[in-house]
Amino acid sequence: MKPAPAPSWDPKTDPDLDALCVIIGLCFYWLIMLGCMPIRLTPNGSDIPMKPLRPITGYQGGKRRYARLIAERLTAFGCGRYYDIGAGSGAVTLALISLGVSPKQITMVDAGPWGWVWETIGKGEFDTMYLEDLLQKAKAMPPQNVKAWVESVILHEAPSPEIFLILQAASFGSAPVWLSRDGWKVGETGWRYCARGYWEPPPGSREKNPRGTIFSPDGMLEAAKRVEEACIGLDGRQCRAETLRIEGGAAVYIDPPYEGTWGYGTRMDWRAVAGTHTPLIVSEGCALQGADEAIELAPRKEGAFKGKSRGRPEEWLSIWNAPVGC
Repeated sequence: MKPAPAPSWDPKTDPDLDALCVIIGLCFYWLIMLGCMPIRLTPNGSDIPMKPLRPITGYQGGKRRYARLIAERLTAFGCGRYYDIGAGSGAVTLALISLGVSPKQITMVDAGPWGWVWETIGKGEFDTMYLEDLLQKAKAMPPQNVKAWVESVILHEAPSPEIFLILQAASFGSAPVWLSRDGWKVGETGWRYCARGYWEPPPGSREKNPRGTIFSPDGMLEAAKRVEEACIGLDGRQCRAETLRIEGGAAVYIDPPYEGTWGYGTRMDWRAVAGTHTPLIVSEGCALQGADEAIELAPRKEGAFKGKSRGRPEEWLSIWNAPVGC
């Protein structure tokens, strides 16, 4: 009796092989994607891909465009502690966390209302539901009425971090908002608070979409929820930076108010804050003397950021290095 012939196998037509190839391809795809995204250890101990965090709202003088560069330079020092001084909307801290730094390793300092925001978020006391309620009210009304609502209602509510965020989000030109004994002010001169109005592009404008008093309530709320969850445990402080005692073995970033720009209700002497501490990175409108390295940051758009005719200040990072493993 002749043995039965071996079954023929054609790799080009085998459906099981096709399925296996698809599975392997998907595995490689996700490995590549995970390699391109920051990984952060969540409180429950699982590693998840994390989208970069973004500030809750726009802020004149914020470092969102350069935050990742600054964060990468800070982490390259190899320190176990980080200070974000003059933190403002927190772009640099959020970039640090997006890179995998634990919020418990970060101290954020701001003398203005942003310091209040970061204190409450770090302690788990920020009221996201209150912020959501305020934003839902703004969404429910005609966009042309939001400016009047902000100026006649929100401006006179009891001060809180959540109220501040609404005022900052609606501030004309994203000018810095701060609280004085006489109420909410904007800019160094303490002008009376003014919200931006609803704007529609005129005929011939390059802009095609209207802009509301609060640009994107849904986007603002989403950012606030993600920031609140990611930043629990950070050391947020509302205080003058000059009163701060910086721990040894820390990497420090200082973003003082630039000369000739709108103020923030307070001044800061960054030299008194930093002393002789290194490693140190300072943002300013020019390269600072004595630094080991100075980096001129890229313009926002070609001809729009550094052009003198538009009156935009230059952006520089001055860096004082220290041995890796500080």
